[in-house]
This record gives sequence, structure tokens and C-alpha cells, in this order.
Amino acid sequence: SNMKGYIHSISPVKNAKSSNRRYFNFIVQEKESVVRAVCFTPTKHTELHTLQQTKSPVSVSNFVKTSQGDDVIFNHYTKITPLDSTKVDFVYSDKLSTTEMVKSISACNELANEQLISLKAQVVQITGAKRIHTQHQ
Repeated sequence: SNMKGYIHSISPVKNAKSSNRRYFNFIVQEKESVVRAVCFTPTKHTELHTLQQTKSPVSVSNFVKTSQGDDVIFNHYTKITPLDSTKVDFVYSDKLSTTEMVKSISACNELANEQLISLKAQVVQITGAKRIHTQHQ
């Protein structure tokens, strides 16, 4: 399959805890959705970072969708092709940058699932401590 969009919020290259694999995360802004992505080919970091900095649209092929279908995985087979801005009919969204402070709670609706953000809030009420039991689902 093929995907067109813009690259956002690239993390530094990290070391996986359970193996010696190196990876980095980022967000792909498509026309109608925002997708979380992970790349297990650290050599693609510089290229993707440049595409993020220049806000250049890209076409991506040979990626893998996760079993849930929500996220995508880039590897050494993944082909990233810069596109001319006339080849995409939507623009780069500055709202997806994790370096920006989220201005309102409703702005969170435009972000990818589990995307990290900064949020400044004012406490309006405090009650006594409560113990709440939760179970991971």
C-alpha cells in the first residue's frame, strides 16, 4: 500500500529495552487522519528529520501496518519519496508539533492516539486522596 502525508514529531533514536534494536517514533499526517509510526532503520532518521524540518510532503511505500491497523512500521524496505507540494491536496498542520503547548483540551482531538503533548492546567478543586484499583486491558 501507499501513504501520502507529512512527517511530524520525530523522536531521537532510542535503544529497545528487550533487544539491541534501535528505533525512533514519529507521526505521519495524512489527509483524513494522523498515524503513529515507528522506524527500526536508524539510518532513515536524518532523511525523515529533514523532511519534517522542511515540511515537505512525502509518499511512503513498503511499510507494515500493525495488527490493530492503527500504527505503521517503517523498516529498511520502506521507500520514502519527497513530493512536490502540488501532488498533495492538503497542507502541513502546525497543530501536530509536540514542541507546541496545546492551547485547549479540544485541540487534543486533532492529535494522534498516544501522542505526547505538554499541557498547562489550573487546579480548581482538590479532594482527599482516594485509592482507585485499575486493571490493564
